[in-house]
Amino acid sequence: MNTATFLIQLLNSVQYGVASVPARQWADLIFGIMGVINLAHGGFYMLGACLALPLTQLTGNLFLAVLLGMPLAVVFGFRLERVLITRLYERHDLHQVLLTYGLILVLDECRSLVWGNDVHSVAVPALFDCSIPLTENLSYPVYRLVVSGSCLLIAAAMYLVIQRTRLGMMIRAGAANREMTHALGVDVRLVHGFVFASGVALAASPLSSS
Repeated sequence: MNTATFLIQLLNSVQYGVASVPARQWADLIFGIMGVINLAHGGFYMLGACLALPLTQLTGNLFLAVLLGMPLAVVFGFRLERVLITRLYERHDLHQVLLTYGLILVLDECRSLVWGNDVHSVAVPALFDCSIPLTENLSYPVYRLVVSGSCLLIAAAMYLVIQRTRLGMMIRAGAANREMTHALGVDVRLVHGFVFASGVALAASPLSSS
């Protein structure tokens, strides 16, 4: 394996790794704060990919699709937490596993009914539809670098929110001691809804799912 090929494989590995960092961090928060074993995160990731297709066709731009898709995912996640997930907080872990696994099946069946089982793709924005030459025969897509950089920015923003803001303080307090946090006047239920909805939105981000 020559140096250029190794560099391409390394960059691909980095891109796939950092693309999952925001979703994994919020999945950890969902478990740490809410105590819910969520197996449906892959289904939300798939939902983002399915949202990317019609929204990109509607707007003609993937990044506009991201701006539209993430608020839709937030609303979906918040309602899902209120209707289903909230019933799991005091239940056995097995109930959480069964419900969230059931969500995977439901989301996959909805995807099959609405979008079918054919392979679909989203066009790369024209601004980033180019490559950086590495050798005479090998190059690396600029779009992959943009995705990696965007996911790193999201991860940094999440760190700042969790570590440097009042909201982050309430999230960390809820993870450490839910009962005491509630006794101090924090609406833990609302924090739960925000954490779960944000986790769904990040997992379903059309940028990381495309």
